[in-house]
Amino acid sequence: MDTATSQFILGMSGAIIVLLLSVLSYFLRQIIRTVSSLRDIVLDLKSMVSLQKADLEHFKTSCDSRFSYISSNLGEINDKLNQHQDSITVLKERVG
Repeated sequence: MDTATSQFILGMSGAIIVLLLSVLSYFLRQIIRTVSSLRDIVLDLKSMVSLQKADLEHFKTSCDSRFSYISSNLGEINDKLNQHQDSITVLKERVG
């Protein structure tokens, strides 16, 4: 090979390499933007999930306290119904 041909081949190789590197850098830049956007979305999701967990814990505590209140009231109501039933039975025995 003569010098002109080798210089032409080296010049074309350099141009092709530069072109390929520029295409590669374009796609890498797009990937970096996408990953950065996804990172922001994941951080937002993390904060939303932690808020939801806190709300769920508060709701669970509220439900537990209401359940215990209702259970105690049902016990009292059951006792009063039993007393009324006994009173009705006594009254029926007096009348009958």
